[in-house]
Amino acid sequence: MNVKNGKLANCLAMKTEFVIKVMLVNWVVNADFYLLASYSLSVYMNYNINLR
Repeated sequence: MNVKNGKLANCLAMKTEFVIKVMLVNWVVNADFYLLASYSLSVYMNYNINLR
């Protein structure tokens, strides 16, 4: 019984860790995408302004 509970707890801990990692990765990717988009937009705007 004890061994079974330990395995279950371990499995749960691993699942939780995995979910947290996935959430972190998603957050980082979204943040990077947002930064890249805003940077590209500002560069594009500057380029357009300089063309005139």
